[in-house]
Amino acid sequence: MLKNDLRIAVLADDLTGITDTASVFFGLNYRCLFSLKNEFVPESRILFFNSRTRNLNSGKNFSTIQSIHKHFLGLCSQNEINLVYKKIDSTLRGPIPDEVLSLSELLNPGLIPFLPENPVQKRVYTGSEYLVNGFPIEQTFYAADPNNPSSKTVFFKLQSRLGSRFWAPPIFSSAELESAMATLFQRSDFNFIVASAAAAAFFPPLAADFPPPGTKTRKCLVISGSLNTLNSAQLELLRNFALEIPMSRLNQTDQYLSQSDLCLLDLSKAVSQVSFDQSLQTLSSSLLSKPNLIICGGETADSFLRCSSAEVLEVSGIAARGIPLCSDRNRLIIMKPGGFGEPDFYERCYQLIRSFQH
Repeated sequence: MLKNDLRIAVLADDLTGITDTASVFFGLNYRCLFSLKNEFVPESRILFFNSRTRNLNSGKNFSTIQSIHKHFLGLCSQNEINLVYKKIDSTLRGPIPDEVLSLSELLNPGLIPFLPENPVQKRVYTGSEYLVNGFPIEQTFYAADPNNPSSKTVFFKLQSRLGSRFWAPPIFSSAELESAMATLFQRSDFNFIVASAAAAAFFPPLAADFPPPGTKTRKCLVISGSLNTLNSAQLELLRNFALEIPMSRLNQTDQYLSQSDLCLLDLSKAVSQVSFDQSLQTLSSSLLSKPNLIICGGETADSFLRCSSAEVLEVSGIAARGIPLCSDRNRLIIMKPGGFGEPDFYERCYQLIRSFQH
């Protein structure tokens, strides 16, 4: 496959999968804009599509997944896409077998590359075990997912169904991942790749000139919907200098923002999914100001932004590894998965946003 002829579409199963991959391509000078309505943005070098399938149960939702894939591939055809990048989680979460088998049926490639590893985060494949921080993934908390428990059996299931077309080389380091990608680009018998965002770093770089980010307000609202233990620790540090908004005062968020430039709303305190969804709707309908946003949790970000007026976001910078700084008109938005970032992540992001105020 000729590198300079690439027309890429990224298919991810949640919003932070989109932003994670977009941040890597942005680092290679690909201009990245994505629509929350899954529409192609002509100014973007890449088509981004959020299938919202992360929590579908593998083995029970194949027809639903394939229907979504058919719609996605229709967009690809309309925009002359010749390579689908199926972004998967490097901890093997989500209905990965169904996603891969659906795409293999619809695209019928000669080779199906499978590269979920992220060596920098110590997620590697030995050829017989998938290790996370040196432990078999079955011994980590990722294996406790009620819908799709993470397991090395993903490799074996796909190998048994796809046979010799399935290519999943052992990868222990970033150098080996780079070598695998170089080998892949010497071939012409594939039209989609299944990989974590780490593999995107080894696509060919471009020369580009992007508009600089900017914001007209110093106000910033942190919205967290994650129960991840790392994020909980990050929030505890944030509470030292942010004004926290009680769940009972969601409809007064603008008043809190008038008192402080940085406010925190911890939606993980919602007692049920119903109250969580209602909280997001109440917040989006009552928030008349347009503060900059830092949102934790892919589903939280996706749901809130779709309830609000945001439609198209552009990656304008990098907030942290795997986390882009996005622009939406004259405000900045940072979205992260629960388990990402250093302990002082929120403070650093707030200072980064303030540096772009004009």
